[in-house]
Parts: sequence; structure tokens; C-alpha cells
Amino acid sequence: MTASSSHSQQELAQRTKRLVPTRPGKRRIVVTLLVTITLLAAVLKLTPFQQTVIGNGKVGVFTVMDRPQTIDAQIGGRLVLWKVQEGQTVQKGQLLAEIEDTESRFLSQRRTALLDQQLAAQRLRKAEGERRIAEIEAQLGSLESSRGAQIPAASERQGQARNRLAVARQNVIVAQKALDATKQVATKQAEQRIAQATQRVAQAKDRLRQAEQTVEADKVSVDVNRIQRDRLADLLKDGLRSQREFELADQAFVAAEVKLKQSKLAVEIAQKEILNAEADLKFAKATGIQADIDVQRATAQVVSARETLASAQRDVTVFGFEQSRVDADTSATLSRERANLQQVKESLAAISDSIAKAELERENMQARVAQQKIYAPMTGRVSRIGKTVGPGQTVKKDDELLEIVPETQDQAVELVLTGFDAPLVTVGRKARLQFNGFPAVQIQGFPQAAVGTFAGVVTNMDPTDDGSGRVRVWIQPDTEAIAAGKESPWPSSARLRPGIDTIGWVQLDTVPLWYELWRQFNAFPANYTDAAKPSGGKDGKDGKDKKAAKPFKDGDIKVPKR
Repeated sequence: MTASSSHSQQELAQRTKRLVPTRPGKRRIVVTLLVTITLLAAVLKLTPFQQTVIGNGKVGVFTVMDRPQTIDAQIGGRLVLWKVQEGQTVQKGQLLAEIEDTESRFLSQRRTALLDQQLAAQRLRKAEGERRIAEIEAQLGSLESSRGAQIPAASERQGQARNRLAVARQNVIVAQKALDATKQVATKQAEQRIAQATQRVAQAKDRLRQAEQTVEADKVSVDVNRIQRDRLADLLKDGLRSQREFELADQAFVAAEVKLKQSKLAVEIAQKEILNAEADLKFAKATGIQADIDVQRATAQVVSARETLASAQRDVTVFGFEQSRVDADTSATLSRERANLQQVKESLAAISDSIAKAELERENMQARVAQQKIYAPMTGRVSRIGKTVGPGQTVKKDDELLEIVPETQDQAVELVLTGFDAPLVTVGRKARLQFNGFPAVQIQGFPQAAVGTFAGVVTNMDPTDDGSGRVRVWIQPDTEAIAAGKESPWPSSARLRPGIDTIGWVQLDTVPLWYELWRQFNAFPANYTDAAKPSGGKDGKDGKDKKAAKPFKDGDIKVPKR
């Protein structure tokens, strides 16, 4: 009994020892848990996560002139020639179709030739009118010159005649008075002459005396003005008077000297007049016997003056008639020629207007004829032909005939972003693109692990939304990365056709994995960078920002504020 219970207790102790771990086993579990947590924290902190925004779009062509072009009918008419089929490659300038104009105004085949004939006739008429205007203007110039010479000459001759007439009348009066005076006082002429001569001597002496007095007064004035000028000059040096006052004083001094010289000259003249008057007095005393001779001379002068007066009256009358005739003739001729000139100018203006209208109509006709033939505006392939197109079909103006897709290597993706994601994207950001029909695996946040996607760069963003809160961005191939061999080139245009649906991931900043998990758990937006710089960084070489390339520190991550 005792041996049996002892055996049972030993067996129970062994089972308990197997079920309950020893102390070293507990330590291994704790260490394993700590290592696992540490490794997980290190992975979350050190693993970089590439933030992105996703958008959908289509493959397109960024250059406007390389996009598919729709060829429309420029005029309405009937298709008489069609030379292309869908899928055919056409060259720039190649004839595609021809339309026969059905508008009644342009049906005549001779309309252009008739317009040319009309233009030639109108141009001949215009040249003739211009020649006629030049002739009339030259004739008017000659008439104006002739009139300008004849009328002043006639007026000058008439004025001279009138002057001679007035002089002749005055001479007759003077001669008659002289004759009457001579006859009445012939016996007293000598005495009168003596008295007159004596009076002239006295008058000359009076003038001499006045002149001498004036000289004395002017000498005093010169002295006074000299003293005044010198005084102002001294005051000017001391700054007590202005330059203007000195100049006025100097002018007054000069004027006084000039006046003194004039007074002295008057004294000399008065002295000469005294000598002349005394000579006349001597002559008058010796010419008493000339009274009869003077009477005869005065009579002859009266007769001559009357003959001159009659001749001057005839000249005034003749020259007056001549001036009126010249004025009337030249005025009538000038008026007639000016009327002719105005009439020719009006005709020339009407001809010029007709020529302008004919030239415009001819150019419109040529443009209309040119629009009948449709040429390829570029080299490319015919992708689509209109539904109503075919030989003999009638088309209307602006009807779509066909569409040409240019041959171009200009590839781009037109991506549409929501208004929530658009503020996070700037021109220059990198992007990954997945094209429909091309197998790809995209691991969001880890672009380096993606397979089948292609690299791109944001090259343009619309400044406004499309009216529904969405913003369009253009993404083109990352040529730098492709040229460096870091990325694969995009598929050729033959495979990657415009219109293929595309999914794009625009790359933002690189953050630690723990931060991204924390951000998405709290529904915070991605990091916002205000500066318009590419996600590849400041240097733009290795596709990473210099700041993002550094090891992450605790202070590098900033929690965005809501």
C-alpha cells in the first residue's frame, strides 16, 4: 500500500514537471517577444513609404498640332473625287478629296476669267484717270504761276500809274501857284528873297544857339549818368545793388553819350546852315534881275505838268482795264480746270472702288476654288471616315469628312485628379503609369517593387478645375530616367494609341511606414509641399529629395494639423 502510493506520487511529479516549464524556458519566450517587437518597430521606422495620389485618364498627345485632326468640308457641294480609305497613310499636302461647288454664284467656269478681264479694263481706266489728273494738276500749276505773275504785274503798273497821276496833279498845282506868285510879285521877288534869306540866317543862328544849349545840358546829363553808373558799380561789388540796376544805369550813361554826340552833330549842322543861309542871302541880292526869267520858267513848268497829268490819267485807265481782264480770264480758266479735276477724281474714286470690289470678289472666288480640293494638313493615318462620305454624296459646310492621326512620338497621359488630391501635386512630380492592355503589378507605396509600370513626370496642370471639382494634369515620359537606363521607355505609338485608359500614381513625399499607417488610421491627408518642385528633389538627378535621402530621425516627421 505504501509502495503503491509512493509510486503514484513519483509518477504525478514527473507529469507535473513535463507540463510546467522551467525558469530558462520562460526567459526564451520573453526574449523572443522583445526581439520581435524591436524588429517590427525598426521595420516600421526605417522602411520608407512613397506617398501617392491616384488618378484615371487616357493616353493623349501633348502637342496640339500632333493631336488627331478632323478634316471638315469648307464649302457645301457634291463629292466628285475621294482618294483615301481608313487606315491609309497620307503625306502632308496629298490630295484627299474634291468637292464640286453647287452654289449658283460659283457654277460658271469662266467667272474668274471674266473677273480678270473686268479688272484689266478697270485698271486701264484708273491709269488713264491718274494720267488725266496729273495733266490737269500740271496745267493748274502753270495757270496759278501765270496768274500769280500777271496780276501782280498789272497791279504794280496800275499803282505806278496812279502814283504818277498824283504826282502830276501836285506838280500842276505847284507849277500854277509858282506861276501866279511869280507874276504877282516879280518886282518884289528880290526883296522877298533877301528877307527870306535874312530870316533863314536868323533861324539858323537860333538853331545854333539851341543846339549849343542842348550840348551843355547833355554834357551835364553824361556826367550825372557816369557818376550814377560808377556809384552802382561800387554798390554792386559790395552786393548792395543788383546786376539789373547796374545794367540799367550803364544803358542810361550810353544813351546820354549818344545824345551828346547827336547834339554836337546838330551844332555842326546849324553852323553849316548859317553858312548856307548867308550864301543864299548874297545870292538873293545878286539875282534881282532874274524875275522875268523865273516867270517864263514857271509858265513852261505848268505846261509840262499838265501834259504829264493827262498821260498819267490815260495810263491809270488802261492798266485798270488790263488788271480786270487778266483777273477775269485766269479765274475763269482756273475754275473750269478745277471743276474738271474734281470730276476726274470722282470718276477715279468710283473706278478704284470697283477695282477693290472686283479684286475682293476674285480673291473670294480663288479661295472658293481652292477650298474645293481637300489636302492633308499633315502626315499621318486616316483613322475614321465620315458616315455620309463617298463619291457623288452631297455634303454641307462643316460636315466631318475624315480624321487623321499624325505620325508622332509625342506621348503623354491626360490624368484627372480630384479636388482633394490636386493641391498635393505640383509640376515636376514623378509618376508611375499603368496602361490598359499592358500587364503590370503596382505595389502602392513601394514603386521600386512595381512591375510593368512606366515612369512619367508632371509637366502641366490646369489652373482651374473642369467645373466639377476635378483638375487635369499632363504627364509625359521621364526622359532623364529613361536616357540614364533607370526606367524602361514607353511603348511605341503603334501599340500605345491615343485614347487608351490609364491609371496613374503621382508620387509625393517619402515618409516612414509607421507614419503612413498612423496617417491613414487617422484619415489625414498626405504631406503638402508648397514649393513647386519635382518629387525627385532639389537636384533633380536621382529622383529623391536630398532631405528625404537622409536617415529618418524623430524630428523629421511632422504630424499634420487638421
